[in-house]
Amino acid sequence: AQTRPPPLMALPINPPTMPVPFEAQKEQMRDELERQSKRKNAVLFGLETEGSRNDTDIVKELIDESEVEGLLSEDIVTVFRDGPTYDDKPRFCKVYCASVESKTRFINFVNSNRKSGVEGFSSLRARPDLSYLQRKMARDLRAELKTRTDNGELNLYIDYKSECIKQGRERRVI
Repeated sequence: AQTRPPPLMALPINPPTMPVPFEAQKEQMRDELERQSKRKNAVLFGLETEGSRNDTDIVKELIDESEVEGLLSEDIVTVFRDGPTYDDKPRFCKVYCASVESKTRFINFVNSNRKSGVEGFSSLRARPDLSYLQRKMARDLRAELKTRTDNGELNLYIDYKSECIKQGRERRVI
């Protein structure tokens, strides 16, 4: 004789250890969708406006003039200004790249040229385009770091990948 599996109603239900509220689930889903939509984007700070020139053309020209290996001007799809205006500071730019790899190469290109002191890059800084929750988490970590350093803790730094504050070793200056 063949045994039949028990009906679905007879199966034991294992409730989750901590149910996640519906609003929190919606927020997590929105954040994941936002992260997916921004995965190829970078944010560029400090790019001065040059009259009526298009920001996309300015960024592509920076790449072409530098002849960086692995990054082509065609990797940049479009660039546009976003965010609020402050006094005499330029608004930040959203840089849409052709792929995640080209976004990473673009960010490394901008930041390494800035650190190396290459002319035209001293005011530029780039980072990935973050979701609202990622930006909030970073602000909270910076506030916690400030509080802890104000309270006298030394050698602290933010580990953004682990989303926590860590204590580093003291560096020797030679």
